[in-house]
Amino acid sequence: VSLENLDPVTQEKVDNITKELKVDTRNTSSHTRTLISASDPRPSAQAAGCVGIVILTVVFGSLVLLDLTRICFKPNEKFSD
Repeated sequence: VSLENLDPVTQEKVDNITKELKVDTRNTSSHTRTLISASDPRPSAQAAGCVGIVILTVVFGSLVLLDLTRICFKPNEKFSD
């Protein structure tokens, strides 16, 4: 028997039970955990984070350094090439 073939009284009971059992997913602990970043005290995780910070610092620092050398050594030239 499928849900479409139920008589109206049984269908109403099924609908009521479904409404009672339905859970708002925004109020569950699993949904809350998806929004919160958990700390990871493992040394390997901290090392990976430090390596990432160093790589980002080197990349962006080198870009800034290249711009600063151009500004310092050629201050009167326009910056359009």
